[in-house]
Amino acid sequence: MEIRNIVTFVKATEMQSFTKTAAQLGYSQAAVTVQIKQLEDELGTQLFDRIGRSVKLTHSGEKFMPYALRLLKSVEEAASFMKEDDEPSGTLRIGASSSFSAGILPGILPGFHEKYPKVDVVIKTSDMLTSTFDLLRQNELDFIFTLERKLISADFVSVAERKEDIVFVTNPDNPLAAMKNVPLERVVRDNFITSDRGVSYGLYMEEALAERGINYHPSLEIGSTSAIINMICQGKGVSFLPKFLADDPINHGALAIIDTEKLEMQMWTQLIRLKNKWMNPVMKAFVDYLRENFHQLA
Repeated sequence: MEIRNIVTFVKATEMQSFTKTAAQLGYSQAAVTVQIKQLEDELGTQLFDRIGRSVKLTHSGEKFMPYALRLLKSVEEAASFMKEDDEPSGTLRIGASSSFSAGILPGILPGFHEKYPKVDVVIKTSDMLTSTFDLLRQNELDFIFTLERKLISADFVSVAERKEDIVFVTNPDNPLAAMKNVPLERVVRDNFITSDRGVSYGLYMEEALAERGINYHPSLEIGSTSAIINMICQGKGVSFLPKFLADDPINHGALAIIDTEKLEMQMWTQLIRLKNKWMNPVMKAFVDYLRENFHQLA
């Protein structure tokens, strides 16, 4: 059984197109078709249904996929076992939202680079969580950082995580900053600025307010948490943000946490990888470093 045929099978499953698979792997479309046919002949079954220009796994293809992934994992491990005692080197590809790129990654990457100078880190920024998971599934990323509820997935696994506080913040000159036990209705009533609604902590805040019967109509919605923080530092509004993103301006007196009811959301910063992907030495080094230093990060 040719390993290259297994690689082509897995990539075709991800891309759902022989044409796109050929472009990704540097083959002609005819070569991809031949490789899949060879694999199907060896297994004595059809692995893909051809539907127009797209392909989709048959039931037999779905049953074979776990074996294919284990085969590729074994090949990667065999190719790398002689290097395990060497200093990790290579490229690490991480997907993260703009918030993480601006907020938490600057506290991670300099120290990691100092400890592992032979590792090059590539950060791909996207605020569309589904697109980063797609890149992870297609093996174009090694990890993604998310701020979400605990991950429950058949395809992905969290390898490092930290519980995060989400707080209501405003400018220290806002009267709300000096008040105690401010009702939630008052906090969200005037000049409330939110990040993208319908995702992550913004969605869960909206759900929590609805459970309490609180009408919520933000005056402004901005996808960039950095822009929100800048606006509030200038005295324009109130928002609900991960504390690690607001810590620096809070410590410098540019932001203040509003004393109000705490919304228990169980939000976690998580480093996520594809469950069946082998942890190469570079990936393992990053996970170990993150676990050792998570508590020190912003």
